[in-house]
Amino acid sequence: FSADGATLYSVSHDKSLRAWSVAEGTPAGRIDAPAPLNGLTLSADGKKVIVACADNSLRVFATPTLSAALVTTAAPVPFFRVSPDKKLLALAEADGKITLVELATGKVQKQLAGHTAAVQALAFHPNSMKLVSGGADKSVRLWDLATGQAVVVTNGIPNPVTAVAWHPGGN
Repeated sequence: FSADGATLYSVSHDKSLRAWSVAEGTPAGRIDAPAPLNGLTLSADGKKVIVACADNSLRVFATPTLSAALVTTAAPVPFFRVSPDKKLLALAEADGKITLVELATGKVQKQLAGHTAAVQALAFHPNSMKLVSGGADKSVRLWDLATGQAVVVTNGIPNPVTAVAWHPGGN
């Protein structure tokens, strides 16, 4: 939903980003992408709609006009997370990398490499300085975002990791 609650945004495998009028229940806009769309989030201020596309790109649209900027990644982005301070976007990539993008500029800040298979779970620490990731490689990694280094790696998990989370207090 938009910050004012008047607009609902949706994405689909039919390659569309749609805006809907909540009051009317009718379409309010549509943009077609070159490939199916996998995920959507809105920035905290409601001025950006961020979508992950199956063609290895991330598209950031300014609202309400939905004008686009583009970030391209080396592998599909099945999902992403926005940091609690709303400054970074973490992209989980199918090739095992995590790309950090500055939301204000759309520029890649750094890539985190360590997983040997698709990244399937991400969670920012409440202070936005750490990130935990889980992967199809059956590992969990705790990343220090200042250095870009994994400070803890847990291997030997019997199955792929599909969800990670922080306690609300940050522990």
